[in-house]
Amino acid sequence: MNFKKSLKLNQKQIIGTGAVLVIIIFLIASQVGPGNGTKTEEIAIDEDTEINYIKKFTECGTEKHYSQEYPPEIFERMDFIGYTEEELTDFLPDDWKLEEFSQESVTLAYYGEKYEKHEEIVEKVNSDFVGYVGIYQNKIAIYRGEPPEGELVEVTRYQVKDVYFNELKEGIKFESEEEKNKILESYTS
Repeated sequence: MNFKKSLKLNQKQIIGTGAVLVIIIFLIASQVGPGNGTKTEEIAIDEDTEINYIKKFTECGTEKHYSQEYPPEIFERMDFIGYTEEELTDFLPDDWKLEEFSQESVTLAYYGEKYEKHEEIVEKVNSDFVGYVGIYQNKIAIYRGEPPEGELVEVTRYQVKDVYFNELKEGIKFESEEEKNKILESYTS
């Protein structure tokens, strides 16, 4: 009789302990995010994040590195502060890839076939360069050729104002750096 009483008491303790364990496991699981184990705030680029750029050209094997002080032309007027990894990946043009993303460092890489310095020599000989101010992901952008089909050359940090959206969507043609700067000034002030 004593043994049966003891067995029932142990079953109740086991069931009670099991319920407590289930609650503890649930609480721990609710603090664990998918993937790496713990929930953390989403990392975003800040003033201290170092941004590096690499351009890799398969045809000639050239690899060119840029710093955030002297970024590639496409990002000269861009400010990435506040961007998360997902936002940055979604924002990048198709030929740019995010290779590294951490609070300390971000690396963006371009993969192309020909090194543009080789193309610039040809372009200077045929100096009929015509560019367009247009839109890329709701930011004012510079294209070589009519947007959006033309080559995306630069993305600025300036959001497109609703009042200018249709004009910029069509693209505003310019034929000199001075003309481009005047257009940018008028659409960003």
